[in-house]
Amino acid sequence: MQIVIFTGGLSPKPEDTENYFNSKKIDFVIAADSGIDTLKIFNDFYEEKFQPNFILGDMDSIEDKSLLAKYPNASVEEFPRDKDYTDTELALVKAKDISSDYKNEKISVTLIGGAGGRIDHLLGIYDTFSTKFHADVWLYEKQALYFIKKNDSIKIKNLNEKDNVSISRINGKRKGGSLKSKGLEWECKLFRKEGMPSISNRISYKCLSKKEPVEINVKSGSFMIIVPIASSVEITSRKKEK
Repeated sequence: MQIVIFTGGLSPKPEDTENYFNSKKIDFVIAADSGIDTLKIFNDFYEEKFQPNFILGDMDSIEDKSLLAKYPNASVEEFPRDKDYTDTELALVKAKDISSDYKNEKISVTLIGGAGGRIDHLLGIYDTFSTKFHADVWLYEKQALYFIKKNDSIKIKNLNEKDNVSISRINGKRKGGSLKSKGLEWECKLFRKEGMPSISNRISYKCLSKKEPVEINVKSGSFMIIVPIASSVEITSRKKEK
């Protein structure tokens, strides 16, 4: 099951997300405040593929409030401006609530937008990945961020010679976790023991020449893999070790 959240701030160009969305069936769509403006841009490109089930937030940032009337079947939830959660966090909580009704299905949450603007909002979104209310994929302005945890494997395809691949720890700490990599210019043995394990890494010449994907396996901990938004990514989960 695929849940898509549109939030405010800068977002990727819809055409740069075709590799990601063309093979996906969208089950639920949530627009967080001015995320409805972003949703309109995507619907113009994808011919109304994203029909919102929920529109929520304090509604203080929507540029064109007439958009609310465009989606009469959406449930609109308006919150006070003074609150403990950002509109993006409210949308993530809503996605978690939806997921609880489909416990026997594999749920994937994609967050679109949130780039630029206030750094506290940016850090707030990033901080959600250390909580149970987080997206699985964050489509940023020009990059895509994939959450992977213990026993997950990620394959990254369609990388060019100068494309960056970065890795961040997601555990509330600056150290810990273990990774195994294949196909990077500098592999896991050279990763940093504290902070971000690898910044601005890239596909190895050997892997590029053979048109093989970069592969990263998580042995322990949880991480964010940051890649160009136009790359193709496949994530699989191994059976938990006994």
